[in-house]
Amino acid sequence: MANQIEENPEMREMFDCSPARKVQLPKARFNPSNAALNNILQYSTKTAFEASL
Repeated sequence: MANQIEENPEMREMFDCSPARKVQLPKARFNPSNAALNNILQYSTKTAFEASL
């Protein structure tokens, strides 16, 4: 990926603008809540158990 960024000016521009874009979205959550993580883990455990039956 680093090679792509170095060799492709368009991709480099997108990469350089990424932090600025994150700042422009202050209400966006980039980390899931603990409740969301727990739901995912519970679902994963349930489906893994069902698959083993």
